[in-house]
Amino acid sequence: MNLFRFQFPFCRFASSVKGIISPHIQSTAAKSARTFFLGFLLLAFGSQYAEGATKTWIGGNSTWNTSANWSPSGIPGSGDDVIINTNSAIAIDINSTINTLTITTNATVSFTSSGGGRTITIDNSGSTINSGSTLILQGSTGSGTRSMTIAFSGTNLTMNIAGTLKLTAVGEGTKYNAT
Repeated sequence: MNLFRFQFPFCRFASSVKGIISPHIQSTAAKSARTFFLGFLLLAFGSQYAEGATKTWIGGNSTWNTSANWSPSGIPGSGDDVIINTNSAIAIDINSTINTLTITTNATVSFTSSGGGRTITIDNSGSTINSGSTLILQGSTGSGTRSMTIAFSGTNLTMNIAGTLKLTAVGEGTKYNAT
């Protein structure tokens, strides 16, 4: 016995007394309509996940490319705003593109290239090293170029440095770029 029944042009949905909704596919066109409808819902309500997030470093002295070092979990991507608010020595083991970078809460943070020359590219203005906070860029020892680069992806992008930005030569990592 059904409590209610409604029908779309290609699909019919019915609810049983127990409240379980079960689709009854009538044709191949119904599958296409349902796929379109589910895709629309995913696009409409899932788009919040496609946009950038605020990623806060919780990894202490560890590597950038570890999902568990970030809250919420996941390595920052091109739309993400990155906040580091604790003293940390971070090994930059991949090239990364982020939306903004903020060093805050009187934190001293070092970015050290790992495994080769590394670049963190910032896509937008709004990055900050707050007063009392420090960002140290340093290369690493090993063969080949081991530079640490902070780059901006466009023209006229800026970073507000109210705190301290230090460039430190280590071994063969003596080339530093802030472009």
